[in-house]
Parts: sequence; structure tokens; C-alpha cells
Amino acid sequence: MSARFPGAAVVVALIGWTAGCVTHRPSYRGPWIHRSFYEEPRRELPATVVVVPSLAKAWTLHEQGSQSTYEYDPQASVERARRLDALLASTAERAPMRLQPLPDLDADEVATLDAHLGLFRSVAKAAAGAGKHYGTPSFKLREFDYTLGPGLAWLRERSGADAALCVFEVGFDRTGEVFFGLVDLCSGDLLWLEESGYFSAEDDDNSEARMIEQMWNVYPGLDAFAAVREAS
Repeated sequence: MSARFPGAAVVVALIGWTAGCVTHRPSYRGPWIHRSFYEEPRRELPATVVVVPSLAKAWTLHEQGSQSTYEYDPQASVERARRLDALLASTAERAPMRLQPLPDLDADEVATLDAHLGLFRSVAKAAAGAGKHYGTPSFKLREFDYTLGPGLAWLRERSGADAALCVFEVGFDRTGEVFFGLVDLCSGDLLWLEESGYFSAEDDDNSEARMIEQMWNVYPGLDAFAAVREAS
């Protein structure tokens, strides 16, 4: 059975979500950075990052008479994920670290990676909510220390990378909310998290590319997040 919910409910939920965010922290929406970059001995930024396949969940609006519902669209989800992967590859030279492709994996390794990408999706959403002071105590902003656990340590050995770049998108028609995260491959710590949104007008196919360019522009944002931590 496909998941459905009223289109109007999405608008109301988004308005409420935005209002909640503005009430708590109107001027800051990331990046959020692991506490170990601010405590002695200070952690170093990853020099080499392996890019893992993006995740996406897309919802398409269906109208029947006066009724409108958003329905999960598996094909659109696959297309959005592939588009994100292509855009990341095309902007790799702008990255402030060395990006490298994922090595060939066997079936068991693919299954393990997929499980951790699903975990990243949950952790990233929870961490971003904490970073906005949205229903969570402020100490989680000062002590930003989310982790996926050490289950991807084998990927460090296989790829030679320090961290993995994980990406997850939630999309509704021509809009999208995207989480970009760097995950330490030894510890599983969520080192860095950025949340971005975009709207694609019918005559504009470059909004996602601009979003990724902006993501590279704000990285790592250590000073900006330091000020937010101190004010929390």
C-alpha cells in the first residue's frame, strides 16, 4: 500500500515547522559540527572523503476533484538520488577536501552500507532538530556528539578515506530538503551536518546545483558554529 496524506496537511505542517524554527533560532540553520573540533586535543578535518550513494524520498501531488494528496513516488525517489549523485560528482573540484568514489562492494558490504545510510537519515533529522533547539535541550547544541557507531570502519580500510559524505533528500514536487553529512569512518561520529532547501521553478533546472555550491561555500563553518555554541 502506498503512503498518502492530504496536500493541505503538508502546507500546514511546513508552516508550523518553519514557525517553530524561527521562534527558536531565526538566523542559523547549520552547519552543525561535532564537539571534538572545539575541545582539546582538537580533531582535524577529514582530508579524504569517500562519496557514498545518496538517499531520497520523493512525494508527488495527486489531485482528484477537490481532493489532493501527496503520495510516495519510488521512481521519483530513485531519480532524485541519481541526480544528487551526478551533481556532487560534477562539483567535486569545488570541494575543500579530496573526494573519491566508492570502491566496488560485494553484496554483504552493500547491505551494511545501506543499513548505515538509513541510520544516517534518522540521525541527521534528529541532529538538525536538536541544532535548531526544536524540542530538545540546548546542551545538545553545545555537546553536538551524534554517531552512527563504528559499523563502517571496514570502508575506511577499503577506500583509504577518513570520512564518508552522506546525503539524504526529502522532496515534494519541485521542492526539496537535503541533509549533507560527513561521517567519521572509524568511530561513526557525525562530524559535520548541513541542511539546505531548494525550490525549482519550471524554467530553472539549476537550483539543486546552486544548493550544492552553497554547501561547499559554507564548509566547514567552524567559527560560525562556535558562536552558536557559546550562545546556547
